[in-house]
Amino acid sequence: MFFSLFFPSKTLVISILFILLHFVIIKAIYLENEIDGIYDFETYKMMYEEFSVKKQDHKELFKLNNTFYEIDNKLILTFSGKRQRKDKKGRERLIKKSEKLLNLSAIKSEMKRGGKKYLKFSANEVELDHQAILKDEVSDGFYGILTSHEDMDEKEIIK
Repeated sequence: MFFSLFFPSKTLVISILFILLHFVIIKAIYLENEIDGIYDFETYKMMYEEFSVKKQDHKELFKLNNTFYEIDNKLILTFSGKRQRKDKKGRERLIKKSEKLLNLSAIKSEMKRGGKKYLKFSANEVELDHQAILKDEVSDGFYGILTSHEDMDEKEIIK
């Protein structure tokens, strides 16, 4: 009944979940500026063949009604050789699509279907963005699991 009269914003709903519930969020890792040694294999421990984990504390900061809140969480970083191969294959597919778009006349029709992620535009020229390709390549195989379940070990969370 309450929600039929009031539709909370996505931010508010997420904030309430952070405060009231235990949660597990799985996402690709794009936090290299926030987490030291995120891609340092020596800081990971092997859990299974081709699967390694790294556990560390992580603070989540969010704003609600002009007040900032900080929540202590646990971040489980994972690396999987299988996931790395999948990520590489997906990136190679996008690079091929991007290469097709190097022809300016093809850009308009193909832009709606992706591929522009690895393109760099200037004046009347389009070229492959090799920096973007290398940046994505570094993160192949890595994934993160953010959780408030600080008492659970990595194996339980990964299941």
